[in-house]
Amino acid sequence: MARRQILSLSERESLLALPDDELTLTRMAYFSEHDLALISAHRKPASRFGFSVLLCYLKNVGFAPDKKIPPSDALLKHIASRLKLTGDLWPAYLSGRETTRREHLTELYRYLGVKAFTGKIQQDCI
Repeated sequence: MARRQILSLSERESLLALPDDELTLTRMAYFSEHDLALISAHRKPASRFGFSVLLCYLKNVGFAPDKKIPPSDALLKHIASRLKLTGDLWPAYLSGRETTRREHLTELYRYLGVKAFTGKIQQDCI
């Protein structure tokens, strides 16, 4: 069954559009020591990179990029530089198991103290 979309594709793109100035990107790609310890717990480079991209988006934008709307190339470069990884790992992360991405999101929700937006939460808001 198809799921209803709350936002149109163009609305989602505008929400995910990040500023491209150097200062903002540097601030967004900053990781605390605790963040870095959490990131380094993941073994494969693509997994560490994908996890860190999800962390950046959840901390700064409030939701995670997906296959429909990729993350900002400029932010990917900043994250890769910060973690000393290559910037082309996002497609490798997305081509991996969907279960891994869901597990990463669950771990990040717990770490950041947030909840996934569900129908129950939507009803509570209305």
